[in-house]
Amino acid sequence: MKFLKKISIIVILACINPAVQSQTILIDTTFTTDGEIYPFSQNDTAYGIRMSGDIVLNSDTSLVRVIFSDTNYNEYMVYEAYPLISSKYSFSVNNVYDETYCLDEVVPYSIRIEIINASFTLDQIIISSEECTNSEQDRYTA
Repeated sequence: MKFLKKISIIVILACINPAVQSQTILIDTTFTTDGEIYPFSQNDTAYGIRMSGDIVLNSDTSLVRVIFSDTNYNEYMVYEAYPLISSKYSFSVNNVYDETYCLDEVVPYSIRIEIINASFTLDQIIISSEECTNSEQDRYTA
């Protein structure tokens, strides 16, 4: 009986875990200049976008900015790094988001990378397919 109860708890936790309600797109590409990629399929919908990767800022004027666009050409900043807001010049980020934490349902279009004297390896993009319960409020508290 205790075994069955433990299994039930594990199944319930797996169902509410956001990682279960997401799709990971492997990118594994390094950018040293501006670029745009189109990794999404026409059937994708998103309630959030996260990313992981490695950043190297080469000087005090370096910049890495990652911008998500939907099919209505709305733009949302996924992540931004430059020396004034970053404590290191070389670092990794894992499952980060800025303005893409909790979106109304959108259809993904592209990811644009802006680079100034830096390099950025985009390892993966994670699309959340779980609807936010209060997206307007959550958007500003992330």
